[in-house]
Amino acid sequence: MTDVNVGGTKNVVAACAAAGIKTLVFTSSASVVFDGRDLDGVDERAPYATRPMDYYTATKIEAEKIALAAHAPPSLSTIALRPSGIFGEHDALLVPTAVAKARQGKMKYTIGGGQNLMDWTYAGNVAAAHLAAARALADPEKAPLVGGRPFFVTNDDPRPFWTFMGDLLEPLGYGRPHVNLPYWPLYIIACIYAAVIALLRPLVAIPASDFTPMRITISAATRRLNCGAAIRELGYRPTVSIEDGVARTVASFAALAAPGAPILQRGRGARSRSRSRARA
Repeated sequence: MTDVNVGGTKNVVAACAAAGIKTLVFTSSASVVFDGRDLDGVDERAPYATRPMDYYTATKIEAEKIALAAHAPPSLSTIALRPSGIFGEHDALLVPTAVAKARQGKMKYTIGGGQNLMDWTYAGNVAAAHLAAARALADPEKAPLVGGRPFFVTNDDPRPFWTFMGDLLEPLGYGRPHVNLPYWPLYIIACIYAAVIALLRPLVAIPASDFTPMRITISAATRRLNCGAAIRELGYRPTVSIEDGVARTVASFAALAAPGAPILQRGRGARSRSRSRARA
């Protein structure tokens, strides 16, 4: 993570200088301001997390600082984009992981009430934000105002974390999370479990587990971010809605669907109609 996020960012900045590149849009992460406490409508004035939730986030904080410190027009103008909860077709992490857990019976639970809001962002909208940022940096009037700054990028439509997970799983034939578990008892158990694992790991081989305090916190916290600056100043527009993004995402993962899943039923219906039209 250090080599890619920190060393790689340094290499890209150096390459821009060597090649005479004038603008750089850096892909950061909304997690750079998240330390486990609820984020309820925060904007870019929020400070970096002093206790990042994982090592990946720590390296993204350092990398974002490198990218923004490299802002030195006219030689190089930089922007950092902070997308939140990226999802979309062919994602290698979110949907495959959720399906794997659902097949193990682990996705029927919600944690801490289940109504904590999170900002999600369809991948196509993240791409559009990068184009908008690049255009802004190339605009002589906008560049002095937006250069050297971070911008949150979301769909501007926060959804309850567990409801959204259900929206991804249900069309694939897996049940929605519905059994609520209280946050604090679960968090304390996870802390005790992590401590025991830390003591035993030097002695015995123990497989990695996702039952960690960090995972419990992330799934129960509110993470609602204000992307108004990107909309106002970069001209960003989240043109693909959450509903359309979810539909596209689910369709791309039809191969992971359970037997009899709604998405498979719709697919058979569509194929039947196509064959009927062909015969006609």
